[in-house]
Amino acid sequence: MKIFVTHGKGEGATKLAAFDAALWDAGIANYNIIKLSSVIPDNSEVLARKIDWNGKEHGYKLYCVLSKASTDVIGRKVCAGLGWASANGIGRGVFVEHHGSDEEEVKKQIEASIASLIRYRDDEFGRMNFKIESAECRGVPVCTVVAAVYATEGWPESTREETEELPTFAS
Repeated sequence: MKIFVTHGKGEGATKLAAFDAALWDAGIANYNIIKLSSVIPDNSEVLARKIDWNGKEHGYKLYCVLSKASTDVIGRKVCAGLGWASANGIGRGVFVEHHGSDEEEVKKQIEASIASLIRYRDDEFGRMNFKIESAECRGVPVCTVVAAVYATEGWPESTREETEELPTFAS
């Protein structure tokens, strides 16, 4: 399985709008994001490259490990980062996500977390890898994201009769 590590940053009228802009920049804006924890399955290949899937599969589910950081404080910097290590020869491994206001501190947190996670696993791991995205708020909210995209999935066809209505709830 191929796992793509993509990244983006964006600005918007609100922190939520900045998040959407960052997802757009990362190429994954039109998906419903389902966050995963940190385990890389056997026989996986992690490819660190920006993707552009904005124009396909509108509304589908997107399974990913996601790091996100946002701010609306003028002059404040935000950093989102993912790190990963894979077992030599078998592709499985771990991801970690961290965020903060300093790239070097985020990198240190990633390295410390990966070192801790692989300590419990019997495999021999290769070098640690990481991707950090950063931005500074210059007057409007900003957001940075780094996502390890595992897979997308559509929604099942409706099983409702066309005449059946959705349930309503009393207010």
